[in-house]
Amino acid sequence: MQPISSNNSKSNSEANNEQDAKPKPKPNPLNLASLGLLLVLLAKGKGILIALLKMKGVATVMTMLFNIIAYWWYGKLGLPAAAGFVSLLLVHEMGHVLALRHYGIPATTPIFIPFVGAFVGMKQMPKDAWEEAIVAIAGPIVGSIGAALCLAVFLVSGAKLWLWLFAMGLILNLFNLIPCSPLDGGRVVGAVWRGFWVLGIAGMLWFAAVQKDFYLIFITVICLSELENKVVQSKIGMQFLWSFMTVACSCAAIAWQHPWSGLFSVLICLGHLWYTTKHWDWVIASLEPTEYCQLPLHRRVLMGSMYLLLVAILAAGLFWVNAIGALKIPH
Repeated sequence: MQPISSNNSKSNSEANNEQDAKPKPKPNPLNLASLGLLLVLLAKGKGILIALLKMKGVATVMTMLFNIIAYWWYGKLGLPAAAGFVSLLLVHEMGHVLALRHYGIPATTPIFIPFVGAFVGMKQMPKDAWEEAIVAIAGPIVGSIGAALCLAVFLVSGAKLWLWLFAMGLILNLFNLIPCSPLDGGRVVGAVWRGFWVLGIAGMLWFAAVQKDFYLIFITVICLSELENKVVQSKIGMQFLWSFMTVACSCAAIAWQHPWSGLFSVLICLGHLWYTTKHWDWVIASLEPTEYCQLPLHRRVLMGSMYLLLVAILAAGLFWVNAIGALKIPH
């Protein structure tokens, strides 16, 4: 063991004294203020967030930005393509907003949900099926105009991004015209005859099975639930929901293994529906509520004609863009 020299002991004690003599740094008031603000935000964060979301338009902007990021990052779209697609959704929803304002129906601003779409929540129901159909078809009409503007920009600039956005606008608005409530098409044909919902759901299930698309099956289940909400007040009761939805999902799973068995699954679903109810007239009667859907014949014909014309235009445009290969995402 080496002896410790007195010189070393002296130098160490002097160094310690010098360190003690140095003034300690004072806390920065800005840092304390920032810490205090952070604590307040954490304590009141929920209330502040709710207050922000209640501000008109803030929820729309926030959910739009979240959707753009989701489509850009997880959806593997470029940032311009993601922003353009979400903008097409906004244009579509603004068609609903304009129609709601025309009829004086209070509603929320558009809210966006990643990979699902967007919606405008009505705070009260329209007075009849005609107003509901006008509000519903206004979205695809205005959305189709927005898609046509993208095509015009492409013709002027030649940028393939705008052609792709035109194609996405066609798909978006045509998909929403499928005659299944709560899609726009379901609310439109509700002014003609709500029995078309059953045909729309059968078509959706068959197409989802052929395409082996889980997203379409998910939308079909939502449409089945909406149909049940219209029927549940009749004599059928909750048995209709569980039996029909269970068999529908089971048949879709079977069809997943073989595309054309989707047609067979549709027949099974419709047959099971008949077997469960044993009285098809109960279903039809429940699909035609009282005064809400009692529209004059000329209005039913007019709405049906508008619907078919819009579907035909969008389908023709989609056939064209598919023929020229415009559905590929531009990079």
